[in-house]
Amino acid sequence: MIWLNRDFRPGAELFGSERDFELYDYTPSHSQLLLRTIPSDDEETRIDVLFKPVVTQKLRGHYKGLRIRCATARERERIAGQNPRVEYRDDDVFFTLDEGAGCDYVVAMAVGWHEGPYDAGEPSYFAHGYLDDTPKWAQRALDGINGYLGNPMAAPAALAAVLRDPKDRENYRHVFVVSGATTSYGVYIRGEEAEERRRDLAATFPDETYTVRSLPISF
Repeated sequence: MIWLNRDFRPGAELFGSERDFELYDYTPSHSQLLLRTIPSDDEETRIDVLFKPVVTQKLRGHYKGLRIRCATARERERIAGQNPRVEYRDDDVFFTLDEGAGCDYVVAMAVGWHEGPYDAGEPSYFAHGYLDDTPKWAQRALDGINGYLGNPMAAPAALAAVLRDPKDRENYRHVFVVSGATTSYGVYIRGEEAEERRRDLAATFPDETYTVRSLPISF
């Protein structure tokens, strides 16, 4: 894993790949933007590229090859001129994303990338908690807009087993929502899992109050 957040030299190339990338996810939490390689039959790995926190951006949905550079002084001036109402911080870096003659950009404080085995069910390597050694696939709650950046998808077989259990029918009539003052942190089928998540949040961020609410659902 490569993570860059200092010592950027104008015009320097930071990352280059001939593989196809797509705009994969954006989460308001820390303004994180995720680009990911598009799966192909001859590639067994997945590359994730993460920018955070993002101030402004100009992107397309698909890149046939990707090259990330630090913007030159002239490019930085042009990008700032296209966004006259944006207030930039001293630590903001102007990144250009080149594909042929085109030039897109992301203004953020840092960029990183990771290449690993391809698995459609796994969250990004940059999901919160990625520095520990615990399995992440079945232990992350919903955080982002689509859930791809910080969260897994539940295994279909495991979900079906819970919903079909005749001794536990109450579990599929209700879901349990873990909430803070302004944000919902996850939706759980089992109340004990929601309570465990609430305790973890309270221990990590004790300045906020967290609750578990039960909501009825129907099929």
